[in-house]
Amino acid sequence: MSCWRTYSCEALKNVDKGLAKKALEKMGVQVDENTKFIDAPYALSKVKSGNVDAGFIKNGSHVPVGVIWSNADGLMEIVGDFWNTGIDEQQFMDTVAGNIMKVTLENQLQMMGYTIDESVMEETETEIIGECYQFAG
Repeated sequence: MSCWRTYSCEALKNVDKGLAKKALEKMGVQVDENTKFIDAPYALSKVKSGNVDAGFIKNGSHVPVGVIWSNADGLMEIVGDFWNTGIDEQQFMDTVAGNIMKVTLENQLQMMGYTIDESVMEETETEIIGECYQFAG
């Protein structure tokens, strides 16, 4: 059903925008920094549009969903109407939060000089398990 929604969670607090974009891209969602307003004309809720910091593109088309990088509480918010976008609303936030944590961990390990073997990366609800290597120089 078409309905305007706002999603956030503690896992999305003080998120690095570049890492969040990378995490979204892993989900097949491109971020359009030029989109500052989204409109969901078919939403059944009173709110049908809103300002965003960036809009989303899925399968080459703009969708009525976007992101506010940091709200008043420092949380990243996903806002809009998921109806008919090809984005699974039920799993989207969990997947975004998990991907951001994974990308952040990978980034930190790479900054410490580790090489990550992505072929053995596993994710559970509470853990990211993988192998990384650091070669003596």
